[in-house]
Amino acid sequence: VNIGAGAMRLHNAGGYSGSNLRGVQEYVTLRLGWDFEDSPFGVELSGLLAPNMQRSVSGNDHRNSLYGFAFEGVYHLFDRYAEFDPFVAVGVGVYGSDSTWMNGDDDAFVVQAGLGFNWHFAENFALRGDARYHVATDDEYIAFTTADVGLTWYMGDRSNGAGNVAPLAED
Repeated sequence: VNIGAGAMRLHNAGGYSGSNLRGVQEYVTLRLGWDFEDSPFGVELSGLLAPNMQRSVSGNDHRNSLYGFAFEGVYHLFDRYAEFDPFVAVGVGVYGSDSTWMNGDDDAFVVQAGLGFNWHFAENFALRGDARYHVATDDEYIAFTTADVGLTWYMGDRSNGAGNVAPLAED
């Protein structure tokens, strides 16, 4: 389980009725993941909420929310139990808004890819950093970048986890 906060940069989200989401916006994210035993692979389901997006319509500023869900495959580049654990992630998601914001629609199907790391500072806890690039699959070019930092709590047995010491040999 990972809870994080970050900032997103909308590269192009305009088009409908002169609306345009712009700038760097804050958001929160929640991730639930599963690492496959004895494998560098894992999967994650994530949710994102940017509750206070700035939006300009015909020169007037408004606020609205951006939200979405994504499913990603994760590949740990080295030992996922090491103190520093970098990874790559690729996935798909659905993101929407409480008002029209992308090409006249209020939601979009996206593909996303990025990098991240876990710094395991205790057996069941890690500091996590993530960066993703998201691109909509429809005809319009709509893309945004996210970067966040959060705290991860690992449930269950982490017998190979960071901070563990091999048992002493018996004489």
